[in-house]
Amino acid sequence: MKSVSEVLLQRRSIRRYERESIQEETMQFVYDAIRNTSTSYNGQQFSVIDIDNQETKEALYALTNQKQIKTCNHFLVFCADYNKIWGLAQKKGIEIPPFQNTVDGIMVGIIDAALAMQNALTAALACGLGCCCIGYARTAAPEKIAELLKLPKGVFVVCGLAMGVPRELPDMKPKQPLWSFIRRKTLSFQIVQHMVGQRLSIIVKNMPTPIIVGSCSRPSFVVLRYNLVIFKHSILQLIR
Repeated sequence: MKSVSEVLLQRRSIRRYERESIQEETMQFVYDAIRNTSTSYNGQQFSVIDIDNQETKEALYALTNQKQIKTCNHFLVFCADYNKIWGLAQKKGIEIPPFQNTVDGIMVGIIDAALAMQNALTAALACGLGCCCIGYARTAAPEKIAELLKLPKGVFVVCGLAMGVPRELPDMKPKQPLWSFIRRKTLSFQIVQHMVGQRLSIIVKNMPTPIIVGSCSRPSFVVLRYNLVIFKHSILQLIR
């Protein structure tokens, strides 16, 4: 099993996998890590669907166009889940407040599910597996995916995790420097603006021409259409 340092600091997204199956004891370790996820109020407002059926993976691929979904060995779908607590409360005759209808309630479910995925990712990487987190599982076709996975009321997809025996070892992508993440005492953007100001002015020059939609005159209503390649290149310039 890999060390904590190796798992956390050498992490990279793996999108190509061998046809080899993941051992059952490895999956059990991942399940146990998911089960022990830290959650708000210990409410455990999430559920996970483990998909290893090729037909279902192909159907998800058709909806998302994410190839790693159909080529991975296991695709885990992490959902915010209020349905199970409703069912339990009803069974015990307990009336619960509509927590899921509040902003905090929605955030709790999303954060719980995201933390569960991070636990699964860490456990899988420690076992030498390759993984790729897929947020597009949430936004590609929500209604069709919910129908495909037979999600009940009160359950929605937050993210997905493709897992398999790695067939590649891509370079690690560049990350923003620590000073852009970590602050002491307060969060001050003045320091960041000062440090990246010159780089940012160069980047803006490389951006495509903004396209104004409609007859709006205020800058806040200007919609920019970015060329994806130029935008990606610009971001890499900023974080180097």
